[in-house]
Amino acid sequence: MENFQVEVLVPGPVPVSPEVLSAMSHPVPVHYGPGYVPFYKALIGKLQKVFFTTNPVFPFGGSGSAAVDAALGTLMGLDKHAAVIVNGFFAERLTTMARGYDPDALEIRLEWGKVPDPADIAKFLDKNRVDVLAVVQSETSSGVLNPIKELAAVARERGVALMVDGVGSVGGVPLKMDEWGVAASATASQKCLESAPGLGIATLSDIGWKVVDSQKRPTPGWYLNLRNWRAYWSENPDWHPYPVTVATNNLMALDQSVNRVLAEGLEARYERHRRVTSHVRSLLRERGFTLLAEDGWASTTVTVAFPPADIGAADLANTLRTEYGMFIGGGLEHLSGKAIRVGHLGPSANEFVQNRLFAAIDAVMAKMRAKAPQTAAHR
Repeated sequence: MENFQVEVLVPGPVPVSPEVLSAMSHPVPVHYGPGYVPFYKALIGKLQKVFFTTNPVFPFGGSGSAAVDAALGTLMGLDKHAAVIVNGFFAERLTTMARGYDPDALEIRLEWGKVPDPADIAKFLDKNRVDVLAVVQSETSSGVLNPIKELAAVARERGVALMVDGVGSVGGVPLKMDEWGVAASATASQKCLESAPGLGIATLSDIGWKVVDSQKRPTPGWYLNLRNWRAYWSENPDWHPYPVTVATNNLMALDQSVNRVLAEGLEARYERHRRVTSHVRSLLRERGFTLLAEDGWASTTVTVAFPPADIGAADLANTLRTEYGMFIGGGLEHLSGKAIRVGHLGPSANEFVQNRLFAAIDAVMAKMRAKAPQTAAHR
């Protein structure tokens, strides 16, 4: 079994605080009634602050992909036509999800590492019938940050509902649902919210719910159908405001982590992520790495980079883990074995932590280069 003491610097999950771990170990409470529901409703209020929305936010047992599926599927139903901006691995997944509800969902394809020009998206929407536009905010496979505020404006002007996959961003990057006019969004507990894996979190704004309520053929699902979660929230608010037994201890852990997020302050937190991103990108460039995303649209939670020609990406990552106890991500799909992914989100958005990583990277690269002449001689 992998050594769990490694220092985690992947794009999620992230290390969690002692307070979060402690909450996971509490005795399991009864999940309904006056002993638990006030706590739950207070947590929802805190999550509303993180999403910048006045609408209920629904955390439930599942992965980030479950939450994305719930938000997208509820928004689309079976009679809305969708288009997906595809510039990375998780956008590809978003397309697969969209086509589960609309087999004719369109793709707006871009090269990995590039972001859409809102003017081009406006032209696309003008030429095609689109009810729902879906996009990943922080594409962790390519390290780009898509321009959500601008895309929301373009979509809103054309009566198109914007759905945002915020799994790799919410809590570390601004996503102001109500102010920007985002229809739906989703995230996960184990990324920028700094809690343990196990919870998907989804929400719809007033714009989103108007789309849902206009559907002639709503989504047929049950557990991932946010209409059911909304019904329980409004019809049984004080005793059982959710349709299932909720993951009580995971929710208590999430509450502790969200407390930490709000105590830091969201704007201060966004600035910390931006500052550390600039630091990481400088450290990579100094060592001869090539960055996939340009500075103007670089994600502030993950950086994707190609090592110098004489350094193997997979060997670098493996040696960092096995010899130095530091776990970074590898490239996905066609970048597998070619690129590394450095997470700088939540607790790893910290210069000291990143300096430790790059000290280890220096040591590994020096060892790899020292061995290179011997390897060539034996050939």
